[in-house]
Amino acid sequence: EVERLWGQGAVVVLKDKVNFKLPGMSGFPPHQDNGAGWQRFGQEHVSVALALEPSTAENGALQFLPGPWARERRMLHGEGQTMDSSDEAAVDSEAWEMVQMMPGDAVVFTSFSPHKSAPNTHSS
Repeated sequence: EVERLWGQGAVVVLKDKVNFKLPGMSGFPPHQDNGAGWQRFGQEHVSVALALEPSTAENGALQFLPGPWARERRMLHGEGQTMDSSDEAAVDSEAWEMVQMMPGDAVVFTSFSPHKSAPNTHSS
Protein backbone atom coordinates (compact mmCIF):
# COMPACT_ATOMS: atom_id res chain seq x y z
CA GLU A 1 0.00 0.00 0.00
CA VAL A 2 2.84 2.42 0.83
CA GLU A 3 4.43 1.87 -2.58
CA ARG A 4 1.12 2.69 -4.28
CA LEU A 5 0.52 5.82 -2.19
CA TRP A 6 4.05 7.09 -2.66
CA GLY A 7 4.12 6.23 -6.37
CA GLN A 8 7.50 4.54 -6.13
CA GLY A 9 8.88 1.02 -6.30
CA ALA A 10 9.94 -0.99 -3.28
CA VAL A 11 9.86 0.83 0.06
CA VAL A 12 12.49 -0.19 2.61
CA VAL A 13 12.91 0.85 6.25
CA LEU A 14 16.30 2.58 6.50
CA LYS A 15 16.24 3.25 10.23
CA ASP A 16 13.93 3.82 13.12
CA LYS A 17 14.47 5.87 16.23
CA VAL A 18 12.75 7.66 19.07
CA ASN A 19 13.57 11.27 19.88
CA PHE A 20 13.02 12.01 23.56
CA LYS A 21 13.20 15.67 24.44
CA LEU A 22 12.88 15.92 28.20
CA PRO A 23 12.23 19.27 29.91
CA GLY A 24 15.28 21.51 29.58
CA MET A 25 16.75 19.66 26.60
CA SER A 26 17.91 21.61 23.58
CA GLY A 27 16.27 21.55 20.17
CA PHE A 28 17.66 20.59 16.79
CA PRO A 29 19.15 23.20 14.43
CA PRO A 30 17.71 23.73 10.94
CA HIS A 31 18.73 20.85 8.66
CA GLN A 32 17.69 18.42 5.95
CA ASP A 33 18.03 14.71 6.70
CA ASN A 34 19.64 13.98 3.32
CA GLY A 35 22.63 15.98 4.59
CA ALA A 36 23.35 13.16 7.05
CA GLY A 37 24.58 10.98 4.18
CA TRP A 38 21.31 9.19 3.58
CA GLN A 39 21.78 9.50 -0.20
CA ARG A 40 24.20 6.55 0.04
CA PHE A 41 21.14 4.37 0.55
CA GLY A 42 18.84 5.89 -2.07
CA GLN A 43 17.90 9.18 -3.69
CA GLU A 44 14.80 9.95 -1.63
CA HIS A 45 13.67 9.09 1.87
CA VAL A 46 10.49 9.66 3.81
CA SER A 47 10.29 10.27 7.54
CA VAL A 48 7.21 9.69 9.64
CA ALA A 49 7.10 11.56 12.94
CA LEU A 50 4.52 9.94 15.20
CA ALA A 51 3.57 11.84 18.36
CA LEU A 52 3.56 9.69 21.49
CA GLU A 53 2.55 12.66 23.63
CA PRO A 54 1.46 16.23 22.85
CA SER A 55 3.98 18.12 20.73
CA THR A 56 3.62 21.84 21.43
CA ALA A 57 5.46 25.13 21.09
CA GLU A 58 6.41 24.85 24.76
CA ASN A 59 8.08 21.45 24.41
CA GLY A 60 9.76 22.11 21.06
CA ALA A 61 7.42 20.86 18.32
CA LEU A 62 8.82 20.24 14.83
CA GLN A 63 8.98 23.24 12.51
CA PHE A 64 9.27 23.12 8.72
CA LEU A 65 10.45 25.63 6.13
CA PRO A 66 7.84 25.78 3.34
CA GLY A 67 9.20 25.68 -0.17
CA PRO A 68 9.93 23.54 -3.22
CA TRP A 69 12.80 21.59 -1.59
CA ALA A 70 11.22 18.13 -1.85
CA ARG A 71 9.85 18.59 -5.36
CA GLU A 72 13.17 20.00 -6.60
CA ARG A 73 15.26 17.60 -4.46
CA ARG A 74 17.40 20.58 -3.52
CA MET A 75 19.85 20.67 -0.64
CA LEU A 76 20.40 23.88 1.33
CA HIS A 77 23.56 22.65 3.07
CA GLY A 78 26.40 20.17 2.62
CA GLU A 79 26.71 16.65 3.97
CA GLY A 80 27.26 16.50 7.71
CA GLN A 81 26.21 20.13 8.13
CA THR A 82 23.18 22.04 9.28
CA MET A 83 21.76 25.09 7.51
CA ASP A 84 24.15 28.02 7.66
CA SER A 85 23.12 30.70 10.13
CA SER A 86 23.89 33.28 7.43
CA ASP A 87 21.07 31.80 5.34
CA GLU A 88 18.21 34.24 5.81
CA ALA A 89 15.59 31.48 5.76
CA ALA A 90 17.39 29.56 8.52
CA VAL A 91 17.20 32.50 10.94
CA ASP A 92 13.86 34.04 9.90
CA SER A 93 11.60 32.53 12.55
CA GLU A 94 8.48 33.78 10.75
CA ALA A 95 9.32 31.70 7.67
CA TRP A 96 9.04 28.41 9.60
CA GLU A 97 5.73 26.62 10.26
CA MET A 98 5.27 24.71 13.51
CA VAL A 99 3.41 21.39 13.48
CA GLN A 100 1.77 20.83 16.85
CA MET A 101 0.48 17.29 17.34
CA MET A 102 -1.55 15.21 19.76
CA PRO A 103 -0.74 11.57 20.60
CA GLY A 104 -1.36 9.43 17.54
CA ASP A 105 -0.93 12.31 15.07
CA ALA A 106 1.71 11.88 12.39
CA VAL A 107 3.54 14.12 9.96
CA VAL A 108 5.21 12.71 6.84
CA PHE A 109 8.10 14.56 5.18
CA THR A 110 10.96 13.85 2.79
CA SER A 111 14.69 13.95 3.47
CA PHE A 112 14.82 17.23 1.53
CA SER A 113 12.34 18.99 3.86
CA PRO A 114 14.17 21.59 6.00
CA HIS A 115 13.12 21.18 9.62
CA LYS A 116 14.16 22.11 13.15
CA SER A 117 12.84 22.22 16.69
CA ALA A 118 13.21 24.56 19.63
CA PRO A 119 14.28 23.57 23.16
CA ASN A 120 11.80 21.95 25.51
CA THR A 121 11.00 24.76 27.95
CA HIS A 122 8.21 22.82 29.68
CA SER A 123 8.74 22.56 33.44
CA SER A 124 7.85 18.89 33.85
